[in-house]
Amino acid sequence: MDAELRHSGRKWLWKLAIALALAGLGGTTAALAGDEPPPATPDPSPFAGLAVPATLPSFAPVVERLAPTVVSISVIQRVRLGEGALVLPFFFGSPFGDGPFGGGPGGTPPEFENRGSGSGVIVDAEGLVLTNAHVVRNAGEVTVQVDGGRSYPAEVVGVDEPTDLALLRLADAGRLVAATLGDSDAVQVGDWVLAIGNPFGLEHTVTTGIVSAKERRTGGPRERYGSFLQTDASINPGNSGGPLFNLRGEVIGINTAINAAGQGIGFAIPSNMARTVLEQLRERGRVERSWLGVTIQTVTPELAESFRLAGTPRGALVSSIEADSPASRAGIRPGDIVLRFDDEEIGDAAELPWLAATAGVGRSVRLQVFRDGTKRDVSLTLGRMPEEESARVDLPAREAPEEEEPPRGLGIQVEDVPERLAPQLGDGAGALVARVDPHGAGSDYGLRPGDVIRELDGEAVADAAALQRLVRDRDKADVVRLLVRNQRGTRYVGIRLR
Repeated sequence: MDAELRHSGRKWLWKLAIALALAGLGGTTAALAGDEPPPATPDPSPFAGLAVPATLPSFAPVVERLAPTVVSISVIQRVRLGEGALVLPFFFGSPFGDGPFGGGPGGTPPEFENRGSGSGVIVDAEGLVLTNAHVVRNAGEVTVQVDGGRSYPAEVVGVDEPTDLALLRLADAGRLVAATLGDSDAVQVGDWVLAIGNPFGLEHTVTTGIVSAKERRTGGPRERYGSFLQTDASINPGNSGGPLFNLRGEVIGINTAINAAGQGIGFAIPSNMARTVLEQLRERGRVERSWLGVTIQTVTPELAESFRLAGTPRGALVSSIEADSPASRAGIRPGDIVLRFDDEEIGDAAELPWLAATAGVGRSVRLQVFRDGTKRDVSLTLGRMPEEESARVDLPAREAPEEEEPPRGLGIQVEDVPERLAPQLGDGAGALVARVDPHGAGSDYGLRPGDVIRELDGEAVADAAALQRLVRDRDKADVVRLLVRNQRGTRYVGIRLR
């Protein structure tokens, strides 16, 4: 009996639900019969007015067309035991004598093979392949497998470490299907992209996502011209050197790095940057860069205020100048802010190195600089970039005497520069940062023990006492500009006092 009641109750609830649903459809039925429709209410959705497809498009047609342009790269690096980071010196000599690890005392260490893999994209039907420099670095043998399983030995035409790009040439491959380099400047955040590559040896793996950001810098130790496209298309080890396509089938990036601490964060070298490097590698096997001869840094809000640069902080702040460089001969000074390079505005300091390096050796350019509250034009002729400079000033930290009081508002303790370090600074002037309050203003703005403060708001700092006097005259919440030198070079630091 109870079961029958429950069954009857469920039937009654179903009938009620159907009746309510039909009542809700009554307005639609009446409208179809010719009655006046209810007044429309505005759609507050941000997607109002956008055409939404009934089904999502398939990427299959574009993948089928692009697959022949993507290659898998295998490399063999021959390394002698003792040349790498994991060195066991006792393998050579007495413990093993004439055994397989020694060849007798003083014998030649054995040779081993390191194998690696990556991806690449065919950029010329005659067999030119673009990939990452780190994929083929120090490789003794490079083999490229194209779509269909055929493999060919490859010659390294040229490598460019600063951009992490390399160009290979396949031997006897005949005519191949080449990809087209697109315009990475035209890419918009939110555009669909496809990554095709060889992650973990899984050939021609296709992943998709969107462009998450443009002009990203990863902060890597070798990064010099980083202005990457960021994508959430899945990129894994082995994808390095593979292409990032837009939905028109154009290469808009070369996948180069992942964020190991994050899921779905990858970076690609923009195709416009790759195109510039590719042309030089094809022509001469290396990249010849033009040279301005300055060290620059970002203009922070505090630095902009200290220099009286109105508006949004922008430009590239010159912190030091190379001797006998184009910038030095043209009269550029530390403290100048470069606002424009020819017709290109410098919104962020990271834009200037690439513009200066790719403008061309011997080319005359015009810089707009901000100095002493006014803008002025400076003309100069770019030189050829010299080899990497390795000289650095070693400024180790020293313990400060306990009785010294930190300069008010900076949150640091300073002392005079020791005599043994004076030759490295030229005149030995400055105040050496010996201790930094981890909760003070100096710590927040990047001051560290070992820094030497050379100027405050353009006034020379002769010693620790001079810095104390200069800071004592400032009020709380004032912004001061320090010129700081350490083993990495010279830079400006804008600090709001506390």
